[in-house]
Amino acid sequence: MGYATAMAWDPKNRAGVVVLFNQIGDVADIARHLLRPDFPLTKQVIKKHHEIALNSRILDSYIGRYEAKGEGIFTIARDGDFLTIESPADWGLPKLRIRPESQMDFFAAELPVRVVFKVNNDSRVTGLLIYPPRGQNAVPANKLPSDVLDAP
Repeated sequence: MGYATAMAWDPKNRAGVVVLFNQIGDVADIARHLLRPDFPLTKQVIKKHHEIALNSRILDSYIGRYEAKGEGIFTIARDGDFLTIESPADWGLPKLRIRPESQMDFFAAELPVRVVFKVNNDSRVTGLLIYPPRGQNAVPANKLPSDVLDAP
């Protein structure tokens, strides 16, 4: 699911390198290291997630459509006992099952995607932050008004 690429150029030595990776990840350090072996490789940090159980009422409160300005609509749905997230088509991601790590923090096991739900003082879900798989900054999305009103 996904890919990564990096290109590096050393004008002094008139040498370049292209790295193609058939997974999502950062490969810029590999490209630099190939050009200059003294350039250190980044140590990969693998975070272990621990899925917890949440009751149906909490999961149902997250169901809805969330709009991220400039990105599109994210859809959170129930599929049996778990939630799924569908990203805008431009993101190129499949529908993913998201698993709770705490009451508001969720992760996808297939890709390094995190979702953090936002609630107001009345405990109503107002939005989410989605952390894309390539480690970019979080993308905020507001729950669409009709979905806020229809939430249990």
